[in-house]
Amino acid sequence: MNPDAEVVNATIVADLPQRLFRLETEGGSSLVAGLSPQVQRLGTSFKPGDRVRVRPASSDLGRGTILGLAVEPPASAPA
Repeated sequence: MNPDAEVVNATIVADLPQRLFRLETEGGSSLVAGLSPQVQRLGTSFKPGDRVRVRPASSDLGRGTILGLAVEPPASAPA
């Protein structure tokens, strides 16, 4: 696994069998992703609508690995 590989944000569209998820990236592309071993050990659960960080596979851009929940920037407080 290349730690320098691009990580993108995506939204979970569907929960598939065998711990797989269908995702829609911010760029509009669709891919199927599984959970990284670290996420599996933490026991994090995901559901459709959740925003996640995903690393697309270098050999197949239709596949990827979920690295965790996407961190949203804090909203600016109204003045």
